[in-house]
Amino acid sequence: MRKVELERRVQEVGRMRWEEQFQRNERTRRYAQEKGEMKSEQYADGQDEAGVRLMMRGDCLPVRMNECVRWKYGEDERRCTCGEEETERHVLLECVLYERLREEWLRRWREERGEDLVEIVLGFAVTSADLERLVLRSVGKIWKERKRREGER
Repeated sequence: MRKVELERRVQEVGRMRWEEQFQRNERTRRYAQEKGEMKSEQYADGQDEAGVRLMMRGDCLPVRMNECVRWKYGEDERRCTCGEEETERHVLLECVLYERLREEWLRRWREERGEDLVEIVLGFAVTSADLERLVLRSVGKIWKERKRREGER
């Protein structure tokens, strides 16, 4: 009986800590406020693109400059393979290595909106469903290619 109670308590404490972290994360809090209620989104199908968006919202996309993985790398190892600091924005929106993977949605996004590109990756910007799918597909391809390059390092 003690083991069952201990496991329940560990799960309870883990959940409380997760909720505390959730409240401290500005992106996740903003998302929850804008959506009004928690519900499954159309893109949440387990594909790379959905994972990238969710990790970005949770501020835990494992790029070398992110606090969640930064400790693993020395100062000289925190650079992208192109030589720049590896941040979320750099990998998904600026890195020359992935430029061809984001050409179409960037062009269409700028034609329609011209606003901050991170907003659409996070899913905060209101846009057409086909542009949303195009962005997510592109982000998924970029992330897949980045993981491949990371494996070669």
